[in-house]
Amino acid sequence: MSLHTMQVTTGLDPLQVLEQEETHTLPDTETVLLNKIPWSSIAKGNTISRQDESLLQNYDKHSAEVKASILDEQGPVYAELFLRLLLQIHTPEHRAYIVALVDEMLTLDENYTSLFMGLRAVNPAYPFEPFVRLLSSSGGDKPAEDHYMSSTAAKILALLIVKSPSVDEDLPRAIFNWFNQRLHESHSVDETVFALSALQVLLRKNEYRIQFASKDGINQLLPLVRIDQHRQVLYQAVFSLWLLSFYRPVAAGHFPRTRAVQALSKLLGVVTADKVVRITILTLNNLAGRGRCCQEMIESGVLKKVNNLSSTAIADPELKAAVESLKTVLRTELQQMSSWERYLAELISGNLEWSISHKSERFWRENVLRFEDDKFRALGILTELMRVSTDENVISIALHDVGEFARYHPRGRTILDEIPDVKVAVMAHLDSPSPLIQRHALLCLQKMMITNWEFLPTSVEDGHEAASPVAAQ
Repeated sequence: MSLHTMQVTTGLDPLQVLEQEETHTLPDTETVLLNKIPWSSIAKGNTISRQDESLLQNYDKHSAEVKASILDEQGPVYAELFLRLLLQIHTPEHRAYIVALVDEMLTLDENYTSLFMGLRAVNPAYPFEPFVRLLSSSGGDKPAEDHYMSSTAAKILALLIVKSPSVDEDLPRAIFNWFNQRLHESHSVDETVFALSALQVLLRKNEYRIQFASKDGINQLLPLVRIDQHRQVLYQAVFSLWLLSFYRPVAAGHFPRTRAVQALSKLLGVVTADKVVRITILTLNNLAGRGRCCQEMIESGVLKKVNNLSSTAIADPELKAAVESLKTVLRTELQQMSSWERYLAELISGNLEWSISHKSERFWRENVLRFEDDKFRALGILTELMRVSTDENVISIALHDVGEFARYHPRGRTILDEIPDVKVAVMAHLDSPSPLIQRHALLCLQKMMITNWEFLPTSVEDGHEAASPVAAQ
Protein backbone atom coordinates (compact mmCIF):
# COMPACT_ATOMS: atom_id res chain seq x y z
CA MET A 1 0.00 0.00 0.00
CA SER A 2 1.44 3.33 -1.05
CA LEU A 3 1.99 6.15 1.40
CA HIS A 4 4.01 8.39 -0.90
CA THR A 5 1.54 11.23 -0.41
CA MET A 6 2.23 11.33 3.33
CA GLN A 7 6.03 11.53 3.34
CA VAL A 8 7.38 14.14 5.72
CA THR A 9 9.83 16.59 4.23
CA THR A 10 12.58 16.56 6.84
CA GLY A 11 15.56 16.07 4.57
CA LEU A 12 17.14 12.90 3.29
CA ASP A 13 15.68 9.69 4.62
CA PRO A 14 18.68 7.89 6.22
CA LEU A 15 17.28 4.63 4.87
CA GLN A 16 17.39 5.77 1.25
CA VAL A 17 21.12 5.17 1.14
CA LEU A 18 20.38 1.50 1.87
CA GLU A 19 17.94 1.06 -1.00
CA GLN A 20 20.53 -0.11 -3.50
CA GLU A 21 20.66 -3.77 -4.40
CA GLU A 22 22.84 -5.73 -2.01
CA THR A 23 24.77 -8.91 -2.45
CA HIS A 24 23.01 -11.56 -0.40
CA THR A 25 25.33 -13.55 1.83
CA LEU A 26 22.88 -16.40 2.48
CA PRO A 27 20.88 -18.45 -0.01
CA ASP A 28 17.10 -18.57 0.23
CA THR A 29 14.84 -21.59 -0.28
CA GLU A 30 14.26 -20.85 -3.94
CA THR A 31 18.01 -20.65 -4.58
CA VAL A 32 18.75 -23.86 -2.66
CA LEU A 33 16.11 -25.74 -4.67
CA LEU A 34 17.91 -24.83 -7.90
CA ASN A 35 20.63 -27.29 -6.93
CA LYS A 36 20.56 -30.74 -8.50
CA ILE A 37 21.03 -33.46 -5.92
CA PRO A 38 22.25 -36.84 -7.30
CA TRP A 39 19.73 -39.03 -5.48
CA SER A 40 20.80 -42.10 -7.48
CA SER A 41 24.44 -41.73 -6.45
CA ILE A 42 23.44 -41.19 -2.85
CA ALA A 43 21.32 -44.34 -2.96
CA LYS A 44 24.25 -46.30 -4.37
CA GLY A 45 26.27 -45.23 -1.37
CA ASN A 46 23.54 -46.70 0.86
CA THR A 47 22.89 -43.37 2.57
CA ILE A 48 19.28 -43.63 1.43
CA SER A 49 17.28 -46.62 0.23
CA ARG A 50 16.11 -47.27 -3.31
CA GLN A 51 12.58 -46.66 -2.12
CA ASP A 52 13.64 -43.29 -0.73
CA GLU A 53 15.31 -42.48 -4.04
CA SER A 54 12.15 -43.36 -5.94
CA LEU A 55 10.01 -41.14 -3.73
CA LEU A 56 12.43 -38.25 -4.11
CA GLN A 57 12.71 -38.65 -7.88
CA ASN A 58 8.92 -38.65 -8.18
CA TYR A 59 8.59 -35.48 -6.08
CA ASP A 60 11.67 -33.36 -6.75
CA LYS A 61 11.83 -30.72 -9.49
CA HIS A 62 8.09 -30.74 -10.14
CA SER A 63 5.78 -27.71 -10.11
CA ALA A 64 4.02 -26.60 -6.95
CA GLU A 65 0.74 -27.94 -8.32
CA VAL A 66 2.18 -31.41 -8.92
CA LYS A 67 3.83 -31.46 -5.50
CA ALA A 68 0.56 -30.44 -3.84
CA SER A 69 -1.21 -33.29 -5.64
CA ILE A 70 1.43 -35.77 -4.47
CA LEU A 71 1.21 -34.53 -0.88
CA ASP A 72 -2.58 -34.81 -0.94
CA GLU A 73 -2.18 -38.49 -1.75
CA GLN A 74 1.03 -39.42 0.09
CA GLY A 75 1.56 -36.59 2.56
CA PRO A 76 2.44 -38.69 5.64
CA VAL A 77 4.91 -40.75 3.58
CA TYR A 78 6.83 -37.67 2.46
CA ALA A 79 6.67 -36.00 5.87
CA GLU A 80 8.25 -39.11 7.43
CA LEU A 81 10.80 -39.30 4.60
CA PHE A 82 11.96 -35.72 5.07
CA LEU A 83 12.29 -36.03 8.86
CA ARG A 84 14.17 -39.30 8.62
CA LEU A 85 16.57 -37.99 5.98
CA LEU A 86 17.39 -34.96 8.13
CA LEU A 87 18.61 -37.36 10.82
CA GLN A 88 20.20 -39.72 8.32
CA ILE A 89 22.05 -37.45 5.86
CA HIS A 90 25.09 -35.49 7.03
CA THR A 91 26.32 -33.75 3.88
CA PRO A 92 25.47 -30.02 4.42
CA GLU A 93 24.37 -29.42 0.83
CA HIS A 94 22.03 -32.43 0.87
CA ARG A 95 20.55 -31.64 4.27
CA ALA A 96 20.02 -28.03 3.25
CA TYR A 97 18.08 -29.30 0.23
CA ILE A 98 15.78 -31.43 2.43
CA VAL A 99 15.19 -28.43 4.69
CA ALA A 100 14.33 -26.38 1.60
CA LEU A 101 11.81 -29.03 0.47
CA VAL A 102 10.10 -28.87 3.88
CA ASP A 103 10.11 -25.06 3.86
CA GLU A 104 8.65 -25.00 0.36
CA MET A 105 6.02 -27.52 1.44
CA LEU A 106 4.90 -25.48 4.46
CA THR A 107 5.01 -22.24 2.48
CA LEU A 108 2.67 -23.87 -0.04
CA ASP A 109 0.22 -24.69 2.77
CA GLU A 110 0.85 -24.29 6.51
CA ASN A 111 -1.77 -26.95 7.17
CA TYR A 112 0.77 -29.52 6.03
CA THR A 113 2.18 -29.20 9.55
CA SER A 114 -0.52 -31.74 10.53
CA LEU A 115 1.32 -34.34 8.42
CA PHE A 116 4.39 -33.94 10.64
CA MET A 117 2.38 -33.86 13.86
CA GLY A 118 0.82 -37.20 12.96
CA LEU A 119 4.25 -38.86 13.06
CA ARG A 120 4.70 -38.66 16.82
CA ALA A 121 3.53 -42.26 17.11
CA VAL A 122 6.14 -43.36 14.55
CA ASN A 123 9.09 -41.83 16.37
CA PRO A 124 9.02 -39.90 19.67
CA ALA A 125 11.71 -37.59 18.24
CA TYR A 126 9.29 -36.47 15.54
CA PRO A 127 8.51 -33.85 14.42
CA PHE A 128 10.70 -31.45 16.43
CA GLU A 129 14.04 -33.12 17.10
CA PRO A 130 15.40 -33.10 13.50
CA PHE A 131 15.00 -29.31 13.39
CA VAL A 132 16.22 -28.69 16.95
CA ARG A 133 19.49 -30.38 16.02
CA LEU A 134 19.94 -28.01 13.10
CA LEU A 135 19.71 -24.89 15.28
CA SER A 136 23.33 -25.33 16.30
CA SER A 137 24.59 -25.81 12.75
CA SER A 138 25.39 -22.12 12.18
CA GLY A 139 27.89 -19.76 13.72
CA GLY A 140 31.47 -18.78 13.14
CA ASP A 141 32.91 -19.43 9.68
CA LYS A 142 30.63 -22.30 8.76
CA PRO A 143 29.41 -22.60 5.15
CA ALA A 144 26.42 -20.58 3.96
CA GLU A 145 24.41 -23.81 3.70
CA ASP A 146 24.77 -24.30 7.46
CA HIS A 147 23.52 -20.78 8.18
CA TYR A 148 20.59 -21.34 5.82
CA MET A 149 19.77 -24.68 7.49
CA SER A 150 19.86 -23.22 10.99
CA SER A 151 17.69 -20.19 10.14
CA THR A 152 15.16 -22.09 8.06
CA ALA A 153 14.99 -24.91 10.60
CA ALA A 154 14.19 -22.31 13.28
CA LYS A 155 11.35 -20.92 11.17
CA ILE A 156 9.96 -24.41 10.47
CA LEU A 157 10.30 -25.38 14.13
CA ALA A 158 8.50 -22.19 15.18
CA LEU A 159 5.63 -23.00 12.81
CA LEU A 160 5.36 -26.55 14.12
CA ILE A 161 5.29 -25.21 17.69
CA VAL A 162 2.61 -22.62 16.88
CA LYS A 163 0.46 -25.21 15.11
CA SER A 164 0.87 -27.82 17.85
CA PRO A 165 -1.81 -27.94 20.59
CA SER A 166 0.87 -28.46 23.24
CA VAL A 167 4.68 -28.58 23.29
CA ASP A 168 7.44 -28.97 25.82
CA GLU A 169 8.42 -25.55 27.18
CA ASP A 170 12.04 -26.24 26.21
CA LEU A 171 11.16 -25.94 22.51
CA PRO A 172 10.17 -22.25 22.37
CA ARG A 173 13.00 -21.51 24.80
CA ALA A 174 15.41 -23.12 22.33
CA ILE A 175 14.27 -20.74 19.59
CA PHE A 176 14.47 -17.69 21.85
CA ASN A 177 18.02 -18.64 22.87
CA TRP A 178 18.94 -19.27 19.23
CA PHE A 179 17.49 -15.89 18.24
CA ASN A 180 19.46 -14.07 20.94
CA GLN A 181 22.63 -15.81 19.86
CA ARG A 182 22.02 -14.98 16.20
CA LEU A 183 21.57 -11.29 16.98
CA HIS A 184 24.88 -11.20 18.83
CA GLU A 185 26.79 -13.22 16.23
CA SER A 186 25.15 -11.99 13.03
CA HIS A 187 27.59 -10.64 10.47
CA SER A 188 25.13 -9.78 7.71
CA VAL A 189 21.72 -8.31 7.03
CA ASP A 190 20.56 -11.70 5.71
CA GLU A 191 21.35 -13.49 8.96
CA THR A 192 19.43 -10.90 10.98
CA VAL A 193 16.46 -10.98 8.60
CA PHE A 194 16.33 -14.79 8.77
CA ALA A 195 16.44 -14.69 12.56
CA LEU A 196 13.63 -12.12 12.76
CA SER A 197 11.52 -14.16 10.33
CA ALA A 198 11.73 -17.19 12.61
CA LEU A 199 10.90 -15.11 15.69
CA GLN A 200 7.85 -13.57 14.02
CA VAL A 201 6.32 -16.99 13.44
CA LEU A 202 6.53 -17.80 17.14
CA LEU A 203 5.12 -14.41 18.15
CA ARG A 204 1.77 -15.25 16.55
CA LYS A 205 0.58 -16.77 19.82
CA ASN A 206 0.07 -14.94 23.11
CA GLU A 207 1.77 -17.58 25.23
CA TYR A 208 5.00 -17.13 23.29
CA ARG A 209 4.67 -13.36 23.23
CA ILE A 210 4.68 -13.26 27.02
CA GLN A 211 7.54 -15.75 27.20
CA PHE A 212 9.67 -13.68 24.84
CA ALA A 213 8.86 -10.43 26.66
CA SER A 214 9.65 -12.06 30.01
CA LYS A 215 13.11 -12.98 28.66
CA ASP A 216 13.81 -9.27 28.03
CA GLY A 217 12.95 -9.82 24.38
CA ILE A 218 11.79 -6.26 23.72
CA ASN A 219 15.16 -4.89 24.75
CA GLN A 220 16.82 -7.44 22.46
CA LEU A 221 14.92 -5.94 19.53
CA LEU A 222 15.50 -2.25 20.30
CA PRO A 223 19.12 -2.05 19.01
CA LEU A 224 17.62 -2.87 15.59
CA VAL A 225 15.08 -0.03 15.81
CA ARG A 226 17.33 2.80 14.62
CA ILE A 227 16.94 5.28 11.79
CA ASP A 228 20.28 4.20 10.30
CA GLN A 229 19.31 0.53 10.28
CA HIS A 230 18.87 -1.46 7.06
CA ARG A 231 15.28 -0.97 5.90
CA GLN A 232 14.24 -4.64 5.92
CA VAL A 233 15.83 -5.27 9.31
CA LEU A 234 14.14 -2.15 10.72
CA TYR A 235 10.78 -3.16 9.29
CA GLN A 236 10.95 -6.69 10.67
CA ALA A 237 12.15 -5.50 14.08
CA VAL A 238 9.19 -3.10 14.35
CA PHE A 239 6.92 -5.81 12.96
CA SER A 240 8.01 -8.03 15.84
CA LEU A 241 7.15 -5.24 18.30
CA TRP A 242 3.78 -4.91 16.57
CA LEU A 243 3.09 -8.62 17.12
CA LEU A 244 4.04 -8.28 20.78
CA SER A 245 1.81 -5.21 21.22
CA PHE A 246 -1.35 -7.21 20.52
CA TYR A 247 -1.20 -8.99 23.88
CA ARG A 248 -2.37 -6.67 26.63
CA PRO A 249 -0.18 -8.08 29.46
CA VAL A 250 2.87 -7.48 27.26
CA ALA A 251 1.73 -4.06 26.05
CA ALA A 252 0.82 -2.78 29.51
CA GLY A 253 3.32 -4.69 31.63
CA HIS A 254 6.49 -5.02 29.57
CA PHE A 255 6.66 -2.20 27.01
CA PRO A 256 6.67 0.57 29.67
CA ARG A 257 9.76 -1.04 31.25
CA THR A 258 11.72 -0.43 28.06
CA ARG A 259 12.53 2.46 25.74
CA ALA A 260 10.41 0.99 22.94
CA VAL A 261 7.97 3.91 22.70
CA GLN A 262 10.86 6.37 22.57
CA ALA A 263 12.58 4.34 19.84
CA LEU A 264 9.39 4.22 17.77
CA SER A 265 8.84 7.94 18.26
CA LYS A 266 12.27 8.72 16.83
CA LEU A 267 11.32 6.95 13.61
CA LEU A 268 8.29 9.15 12.96
CA GLY A 269 9.06 12.25 10.96
CA VAL A 270 12.53 10.97 10.02
CA VAL A 271 11.97 7.65 8.31
CA THR A 272 9.80 7.98 5.20
CA ALA A 273 9.79 4.35 4.07
CA ASP A 274 6.11 3.56 3.57
CA LYS A 275 5.99 0.18 5.24
CA VAL A 276 8.12 1.30 8.20
CA VAL A 277 5.92 4.34 8.88
CA ARG A 278 2.81 2.19 8.61
CA ILE A 279 3.94 -0.56 11.00
CA THR A 280 5.28 2.04 13.46
CA ILE A 281 1.92 3.82 13.65
CA LEU A 282 0.03 0.54 13.96
CA THR A 283 2.31 -0.53 16.83
CA LEU A 284 1.88 2.76 18.69
CA ASN A 285 -1.87 2.54 18.14
CA ASN A 286 -1.90 -0.90 19.78
CA LEU A 287 0.07 0.45 22.73
CA ALA A 288 -2.19 3.48 23.25
CA GLY A 289 -4.09 3.11 26.50
CA ARG A 290 -1.78 0.38 27.79
CA GLY A 291 -0.05 1.16 31.08
CA ARG A 292 2.14 4.26 30.86
CA CYS A 293 2.51 4.01 27.10
CA CYS A 294 0.29 7.02 26.35
CA GLN A 295 2.21 9.23 28.75
CA GLU A 296 5.48 8.04 27.25
CA MET A 297 4.18 8.88 23.78
CA ILE A 298 3.29 12.39 24.88
CA GLU A 299 6.67 12.78 26.56
CA SER A 300 8.36 11.54 23.37
CA GLY A 301 6.55 14.04 21.15
CA VAL A 302 4.44 11.45 19.32
CA LEU A 303 1.32 13.65 19.35
CA LYS A 304 3.01 16.44 17.40
CA LYS A 305 4.33 13.96 14.84
CA VAL A 306 0.95 12.26 14.50
CA ASN A 307 -0.67 15.69 14.01
CA ASN A 308 1.76 16.31 11.17
CA LEU A 309 0.87 12.97 9.58
CA SER A 310 -2.82 13.67 10.01
CA SER A 311 -2.51 16.92 8.06
CA THR A 312 -1.20 15.05 4.99
CA ALA A 313 -3.13 13.02 2.42
CA ILE A 314 -2.95 9.38 3.50
CA ALA A 315 -4.03 6.95 0.80
CA ASP A 316 -4.09 3.84 2.99
CA PRO A 317 -7.47 3.76 4.83
CA GLU A 318 -6.20 1.47 7.60
CA LEU A 319 -3.26 3.73 8.32
CA LYS A 320 -5.45 6.84 8.18
CA ALA A 321 -7.81 5.28 10.75
CA ALA A 322 -4.87 4.32 12.96
CA VAL A 323 -3.42 7.85 12.81
CA GLU A 324 -6.77 9.43 13.72
CA SER A 325 -7.37 6.92 16.51
CA LEU A 326 -3.92 7.49 17.99
CA LYS A 327 -4.34 11.27 17.75
CA THR A 328 -7.68 11.11 19.57
CA VAL A 329 -6.36 8.90 22.37
CA LEU A 330 -3.27 11.07 22.92
CA ARG A 331 -5.28 14.30 22.93
CA THR A 332 -7.64 12.83 25.51
CA GLU A 333 -4.70 11.69 27.62
CA LEU A 334 -3.14 15.14 27.40
CA GLN A 335 -6.37 16.82 28.52
CA GLN A 336 -6.61 14.53 31.54
CA MET A 337 -3.09 15.28 32.68
CA SER A 338 -2.54 18.01 35.27
CA SER A 339 -0.84 21.22 34.15
CA TRP A 340 2.40 20.04 35.78
CA GLU A 341 2.21 16.61 34.12
CA ARG A 342 1.71 18.26 30.73
CA TYR A 343 4.61 20.61 31.40
CA LEU A 344 6.94 17.79 32.46
CA ALA A 345 5.88 15.69 29.47
CA GLU A 346 6.78 18.58 27.19
CA LEU A 347 10.19 18.92 28.84
CA ILE A 348 10.91 15.23 28.48
CA SER A 349 9.89 15.31 24.80
CA GLY A 350 12.42 18.06 24.15
CA ASN A 351 9.92 19.76 21.82
CA LEU A 352 9.34 23.02 23.68
CA GLU A 353 6.87 25.60 22.40
CA TRP A 354 5.58 28.86 23.88
CA SER A 355 2.56 27.20 25.48
CA ILE A 356 0.55 28.64 28.36
CA SER A 357 2.61 26.64 30.86
CA HIS A 358 5.67 28.77 30.16
CA LYS A 359 3.90 32.14 30.11
CA SER A 360 1.23 31.81 32.81
CA GLU A 361 1.94 33.43 36.17
CA ARG A 362 -0.72 31.17 37.69
CA PHE A 363 1.08 28.07 36.43
CA TRP A 364 4.36 29.14 38.01
CA ARG A 365 2.81 30.13 41.34
CA GLU A 366 0.88 26.82 41.59
CA ASN A 367 3.62 24.49 40.35
CA VAL A 368 7.03 25.96 41.09
CA LEU A 369 7.48 23.76 44.17
CA ARG A 370 7.01 20.69 41.94
CA PHE A 371 10.44 21.46 40.54
CA GLU A 372 11.79 19.85 43.73
CA ASP A 373 10.33 16.46 42.69
CA ASP A 374 12.78 13.66 41.85
CA LYS A 375 15.77 15.68 43.00
CA PHE A 376 14.98 18.67 40.78
CA ARG A 377 14.53 16.51 37.68
CA ALA A 378 12.85 19.31 35.70
CA LEU A 379 15.82 21.64 36.26
CA GLY A 380 18.13 18.88 35.09
CA ILE A 381 16.14 18.46 31.88
CA LEU A 382 16.14 22.20 31.21
CA THR A 383 19.89 22.33 31.76
CA GLU A 384 20.43 19.44 29.35
CA LEU A 385 18.26 21.12 26.71
CA MET A 386 20.31 24.29 27.02
CA ARG A 387 23.44 22.22 26.47
CA VAL A 388 22.51 19.92 23.62
CA SER A 389 19.60 21.47 21.71
CA THR A 390 20.29 23.21 18.42
CA ASP A 391 16.79 24.67 18.20
CA GLU A 392 16.69 28.42 18.88
CA ASN A 393 13.16 28.24 20.25
CA VAL A 394 13.87 25.31 22.59
CA ILE A 395 16.97 26.97 24.04
CA SER A 396 15.13 30.26 24.52
CA ILE A 397 12.23 28.59 26.35
CA ALA A 398 14.60 26.58 28.56
CA LEU A 399 16.42 29.79 29.52
CA HIS A 400 13.09 31.49 30.19
CA ASP A 401 11.89 28.65 32.46
CA VAL A 402 15.07 28.59 34.52
CA GLY A 403 14.61 32.32 35.04
CA GLU A 404 10.98 31.82 36.06
CA PHE A 405 12.05 29.19 38.58
CA ALA A 406 14.45 31.73 40.09
CA ARG A 407 11.63 34.30 40.24
CA TYR A 408 8.84 32.22 41.73
CA HIS A 409 10.49 29.64 43.97
CA PRO A 410 11.00 30.95 47.55
CA ARG A 411 14.59 29.68 47.49
CA GLY A 412 15.09 29.78 43.74
CA ARG A 413 18.30 31.83 43.68
CA THR A 414 19.86 29.80 46.51
CA ILE A 415 18.99 26.49 44.89
CA LEU A 416 20.46 27.56 41.56
CA ASP A 417 23.64 28.70 43.33
CA GLU A 418 23.92 25.16 44.68
CA ILE A 419 23.62 23.66 41.18
CA PRO A 420 26.51 25.30 39.28
CA ASP A 421 25.80 23.36 36.08
CA VAL A 422 22.67 25.44 35.52
CA LYS A 423 24.49 28.78 35.66
CA VAL A 424 27.27 27.44 33.43
CA ALA A 425 24.70 26.37 30.83
CA VAL A 426 23.01 29.79 30.97
CA MET A 427 26.23 31.79 30.69
CA ALA A 428 27.34 29.70 27.70
CA HIS A 429 24.57 31.39 25.70
CA LEU A 430 25.47 34.98 26.55
CA ASP A 431 27.60 35.15 23.41
CA SER A 432 25.25 33.11 21.23
CA PRO A 433 25.11 34.15 17.55
CA SER A 434 21.32 34.25 17.96
CA PRO A 435 20.09 37.65 19.27
CA LEU A 436 16.96 35.93 20.66
CA ILE A 437 18.98 33.40 22.67
CA GLN A 438 21.32 36.15 23.86
CA ARG A 439 18.40 38.18 25.20
CA HIS A 440 16.87 35.20 27.00
CA ALA A 441 20.25 34.24 28.47
CA LEU A 442 20.79 37.76 29.79
CA LEU A 443 17.29 37.98 31.25
CA CYS A 444 17.64 34.54 32.84
CA LEU A 445 20.95 35.49 34.43
CA GLN A 446 19.42 38.69 35.78
CA LYS A 447 16.56 36.75 37.36
CA MET A 448 19.09 34.44 38.98
CA MET A 449 21.03 37.40 40.41
CA ILE A 450 18.46 39.93 41.60
CA THR A 451 15.99 40.15 44.44
CA ASN A 452 13.41 42.60 43.13
CA TRP A 453 12.61 40.69 39.96
CA GLU A 454 9.30 42.48 39.53
CA PHE A 455 11.19 45.34 37.86
CA LEU A 456 12.16 43.02 35.02
CA PRO A 457 9.98 42.55 31.92
CA THR A 458 8.08 39.24 31.94
CA SER A 459 9.13 38.28 28.42
CA VAL A 460 11.43 39.33 25.63
CA GLU A 461 9.57 37.74 22.72
CA ASP A 462 8.65 41.26 21.51
CA GLY A 463 12.34 42.16 21.23
CA HIS A 464 12.57 44.57 24.22
CA GLU A 465 15.93 44.63 25.89
CA ALA A 466 16.17 43.29 29.44
CA ALA A 467 16.86 45.68 32.29
CA SER A 468 20.40 45.76 33.62
CA PRO A 469 21.16 44.13 36.99
CA VAL A 470 22.22 47.44 38.43
CA ALA A 471 19.03 49.22 37.42
CA ALA A 472 16.89 46.46 38.81
CA GLN A 473 18.50 46.32 42.25
